[in-house]
Amino acid sequence: MVLVTLAIIGQSSAASAHGGGIDAFGGHNNLAFLYFNQGQYAAAEPLYKRALSIYEKALGPDHPSVATFLNNLAALYRATGQILEAQELEKRLSDKNQR
Repeated sequence: MVLVTLAIIGQSSAASAHGGGIDAFGGHNNLAFLYFNQGQYAAAEPLYKRALSIYEKALGPDHPSVATFLNNLAALYRATGQILEAQELEKRLSDKNQR
């Protein structure tokens, strides 16, 4: 698992160094997903939040990638028993789908 983590970090860093722009921050989501699947929720949460913030600012709140990050963060909150936080994000997703 350490090698996978290092590979994802390396991809994100390389993309940033070469002007990868917003796509470079997809690495935050990838690494967060890895941590989430390993049960390392405390490590995953700030990465999901950072990716969500970056994508919302760059692409706008209605972009499909933003919905993905909202869903991922909601799943993390549910897994950690933060039900109210998960429901808040799920409401945002529901509101997006109704537009």
